[in-house]
Amino acid sequence: AIETTVASLDVDNSTSGNVDVAETDAVTIVKAVQATTGNIQVVAGGTITVDSAGAPANAVSTLLGGTVVLDANGVASDVIINDGISSATGAITVTADNDVTFAAEGDITSTSGNVIVTADADSGAGGTDGALTMVDGTVINAGSGTIALSADENITLGGLLTTNATDTAVTLTSTSGGIVDGGDADVDVVAASGRLVIDAVTGIGASGAIETTVASLDVDNSTSGN
Repeated sequence: AIETTVASLDVDNSTSGNVDVAETDAVTIVKAVQATTGNIQVVAGGTITVDSAGAPANAVSTLLGGTVVLDANGVASDVIINDGISSATGAITVTADNDVTFAAEGDITSTSGNVIVTADADSGAGGTDGALTMVDGTVINAGSGTIALSADENITLGGLLTTNATDTAVTLTSTSGGIVDGGDADVDVVAASGRLVIDAVTGIGASGAIETTVASLDVDNSTSGN
């Protein structure tokens, strides 16, 4: 990896190889684009913000089987996704030791790559260390891939979409919180041929029903709430 201590990154790779950056503290990814088959990995010792100011719409993107990994390390380190992330068949993995938040333009899109988003990756203080928040209008579309969202605190949903037909098409896991409806711009979970698996502690749709279009449900809520 290329070790950096910079405020922002604007990276294009045109012909071959991977993009692998190890940032010492917080960083804004203005652009990280693969025009070849390689992967993109940015690991930071602080908050990672994905923000291209709208151009390109997908601030982070790979082709073919190229994967995307964004990993924010540190007890107060977040991942803030203000603009899009995309892949073709490669997995997209977003991990923060604290919160993961999405703006309305912070969509994740893949043709068939699995999408994994984890808040509180360091398993910090139970119930206070790691929420996953999609605002109304944010969409994660994994194509035919699976979607797995995990957090310590609440998971607030925009829209999740996959054509995956497996028993783990969409999995939502909150270890101390609940699953919350973020708004009505999109159906919360669309997996018409697959299963939605939810494990929560303080309720599922307690402040507004979770809208679904799924083939089957596997739901556990352990402590409180509806």
